[in-house]
Amino acid sequence: MRTLYCIAGRLQTTTFESMAVQVAESHHSLARQVDERTRDLQGALNERDIQTRELSAALAEVQRKEALIEGLSMPIVPLLHDALVVPIIGTLDDRRAASLINSMLNSITERRARVVVLDVTGLPLIDTAVAKALLQAASAARLLGTEALLVGIRPDVAEALVSLGVSLTELRTLPDLQAAVLYSLELTNRLRRR
Repeated sequence: MRTLYCIAGRLQTTTFESMAVQVAESHHSLARQVDERTRDLQGALNERDIQTRELSAALAEVQRKEALIEGLSMPIVPLLHDALVVPIIGTLDDRRAASLINSMLNSITERRARVVVLDVTGLPLIDTAVAKALLQAASAARLLGTEALLVGIRPDVAEALVSLGVSLTELRTLPDLQAAVLYSLELTNRLRRR
């Protein structure tokens, strides 16, 4: 019987050793898989970081170009010694309207302008929101002692404004830039004589 116990003990030892070898091999295999996946994930993370930096740089470039385009689409141009022209091109949303008013007021102050001409020839649409922005710009200019003139309203825009019930009576409107120049000359001559 003792022989049987010895044989059974050796079998158990062999079985345990075999299981221990299998466990160790499984452990090493899992450790390799974890290392491989960790390297793969680290590589993917590094690649994502590079893409994030590239996208951030591209976004900064787009924002720089947008600011440049905005500046070019609403330049404030000296017309006469004390008169400015603001040609408004493209759409006029709330952000652009605020930027327009800010730039216009700064230019009025810097140049001591008595007249500012808002040229809306380049606006494809003038709705109530745009009309409100133009009136705000005129009111702000008036607070600085500057008269705002509106030029460039096309017949279809005039019809649309009338049908919307928009009143621009607070703004002096003139047919074109030439009429605004003549009016500005007359106004500044009258103001100088005072």
